Amino acid sequence: MAVNLDHLAFSARIGAAKPDQAAFQYCVVALRAAPADFLFVDDREENVRPARAVGMDGHVFRSQADLAPVIGAWLPTR
Repeated sequence: MAVNLDHLAFSARIGAAKPDQAAFQYCVVALRAAPADFLFVDDREENVRPARAVGMDGHVFRSQADLAPVIGAWLPTR
């Protein structure tokens, strides 16, 4: 699956890093989108929790086999 990225957020450039909610808020503001428009994926629950707290859809990555259906289910609704 090819994905085009419209924006990259590097913690050193934005002054915030996960799990700081400010890192997630930066993405929402920079992309002028609603938090619900984001799927945040990470292998650590402590990083996914604050993304969910700002309203993003968050998923804890366990394996590629686990992640593929999550992305597949999430993308068609966007």
